[in-house]
Amino acid sequence: MAEPIYKISLTGNQEVAEFSNEYSWTKGPQYEQKFYLKLADGAKTLDYSLVDNIRIMHFSSDSPFTVTISTATDTIPFGVKNFFSFDPSTTTAALITAITITASTTIDQVITVEILGETVS
Repeated sequence: MAEPIYKISLTGNQEVAEFSNEYSWTKGPQYEQKFYLKLADGAKTLDYSLVDNIRIMHFSSDSPFTVTISTATDTIPFGVKNFFSFDPSTTTAALITAITITASTTIDQVITVEILGETVS
């Protein structure tokens, strides 16, 4: 039986459409970190190497920031205003070689990251 259902519900305003997603899986290793970052710090590379079988990733902050997902052939930046959730397919997750975060403010901003894995039996 799966661990507790991981559920996220967001309500939108003019900039974000309202939606609700529900995910269920056997929870595996996870990477959770909250850190301070400012523009002068440059890009912070996340070490999520303990997370096998990435199931979902969440990134949030009160200020805008950029999440960059890299593969062997591409670098894809995502400008984030408050919250970004990425649910990669198994194939896509296997291709990710690096995830970096870059702040857009000159003062420290708090950024929260969750990368959740799935235990596959």
